[in-house]
Amino acid sequence: MNSKNQNGEEFLASDQLLKNFIAQTPVPIQIHSTDGMLIDFNSAYADLFSLSDAVTKKLIHTYNVLEDKQAEKLGLMPYVEKTFKGEIVSFPEYEYDSGNTLEDLNIKQTASRKPWIKTKGFSIVDEKGVVTQIVFISEDFTMQKEAI
Repeated sequence: MNSKNQNGEEFLASDQLLKNFIAQTPVPIQIHSTDGMLIDFNSAYADLFSLSDAVTKKLIHTYNVLEDKQAEKLGLMPYVEKTFKGEIVSFPEYEYDSGNTLEDLNIKQTASRKPWIKTKGFSIVDEKGVVTQIVFISEDFTMQKEAI
């Protein structure tokens, strides 16, 4: 086998490893394009808000974090904007009602969760230092909040 084929196979294997990691990690992850559109997320993210498969398919390329009315009302937009500028950001704790956002997007779902969340945001940059995607990793701490 020549080295070109081997390098290509190694790349495919590492790409699959990364996809598996994101899909299987128990931590909610969402990935956005530089214009704010949701381009990917894992099942832990869908579980965080009790989103159905039908709803999750509609969210891709429909939900734009830069246009999230609820994030605006909660005072989260400055944190979101800093993340889009390339900063690593820890958001303050917040309670997010996914039902409100789904309603704003005209997406119907009978039930959704309103969890307490801690979120960190960061940018992914290419070899030239240009931001290519934005990642938000969230932690559900509803049970701890309710225990207080």
